Amino acid sequence: MDAGGLAAYGPRRTEVDRQRARQLVKIFHGAKPGDIPVEQPDRFELVINLRTAKAIGLEVPPALLGGSEERGKREPWKATVDLDATDWSAPRRP
Repeated sequence: MDAGGLAAYGPRRTEVDRQRARQLVKIFHGAKPGDIPVEQPDRFELVINLRTAKAIGLEVPPALLGGSEERGKREPWKATVDLDATDWSAPRRP
């Protein structure tokens, strides 16, 4: 996104890091890596680069920005919408 991409969709990095940490704790406590079940992410995020959208004349619908969790906190040019894989009907609200 820093290079000017318009949008990105994927698992939340914080959730992937938490899963990784849980698995490492199990290994440190003696579990064999092959015995640890694979975890699938269940929280995803849609990141929209508002600067790029504006540059190409694309208006991001306010309804989409309404679900934005991180807009204006650290990077005002970026809107991040958190999505729950168990309920695709609406963005997750904090």
